[in-house]
Amino acid sequence: MKYGYIRKDYPEETVVQIERVLTYGCDKLFIEENEFHKEEELRKLIEKLNFDDTVMVSDLRVFGKKLRELQDVMREFYHKNIRFVSMEENLDTEEVPSFYQSVFMMAQMDYLHTVYQTREGIKRARELGVIGGRPQINDEVIEKIQTLHKKKMSLRKIATACDVSLGTVHKYVHSS
Repeated sequence: MKYGYIRKDYPEETVVQIERVLTYGCDKLFIEENEFHKEEELRKLIEKLNFDDTVMVSDLRVFGKKLRELQDVMREFYHKNIRFVSMEENLDTEEVPSFYQSVFMMAQMDYLHTVYQTREGIKRARELGVIGGRPQINDEVIEKIQTLHKKKMSLRKIATACDVSLGTVHKYVHSS
């Protein structure tokens, strides 16, 4: 079967996408009309796919995804040996079978770069004296929290009295 996947008015008008996809003799269209994060039609399409089917889009941007998210969709296609065609990019996995591996490799490279940037940012922040995470509280405050709790004071009042968050009160009340 040949399936077309279209996102309403993105990256181009819906009618233009339909015309482009239908030129390839598409058997069934899935038109995503909801917000980007819902993707109900994409899920239906993936569920419907059988081994060796074809999926056509007018433009790769129709998925509206970051590289790591696009990798997940392409992995589904790859495992079902889907022929994937994107007209705008002049891409056909029948002619460029390494496309899937290229997407996986680029997504991994992007992930590793993000990890590196994050670690470097934390390292620079520490050098400047910035400490991440929850603020540290001293033993006196912990003891005060536990004492007030034993006196049956409400957790909210304890949080206000000790100038800490309600989550911090919960943490030290339940750890004693």
